[in-house]
Amino acid sequence: MKISKILLLIIIIFSNCNKESEINNRKEKKIELSKGNNIYIYARFWGITGDHQEIIFSEKPIKLPPDKERNYIFYRDEIFYKLKNDDTLIIYAPKSGKSIPKIPFKNIKVILKDLKTFDDIKEISMNYQKYNLEKISVRE
Repeated sequence: MKISKILLLIIIIFSNCNKESEINNRKEKKIELSKGNNIYIYARFWGITGDHQEIIFSEKPIKLPPDKERNYIFYRDEIFYKLKNDDTLIIYAPKSGKSIPKIPFKNIKVILKDLKTFDDIKEISMNYQKYNLEKISVRE
C-alpha cells in the first residue's frame, strides 16, 4: 500500500513539473508584414527529458495542438527564416521532420528551402546571420 502511494506521489510531482516546464519552455512571436498580414511563430519543447520539439508557423494565432491542415510544423529544435517585403516567407529547414499544411497560407507566400545534408544544416546554423536569416529556437 505504501509503495503505491509513493508511486502515485511521484507521478503527481512529475506531472506538475512537466506542466510547469511546458509553460516555461515555449516562445511565441508575432511578425507584422508589409501588407497588414501577420505570421505567428510558436516554438516549444516538452517531455521529461525535453526531447519533444516543435516549431509552428501560422497565419492565425496558434492554439495547441497545432492545426496540421493550416500550419507549417517542424519537429526540430531550430529553424531559420527570412521575410521579403512582398509578404514572402522563406524557411530554411532540414528536409525531414516537418508537416506541410494541405491548405496553403492565403496572404503569405511560403517558400521552403530544404537543408538536405548535415553540412548544409551546419553551414546555415553557424552562419545564418551572414545570410540575413532569422533563427527561432526552442531553447533560446
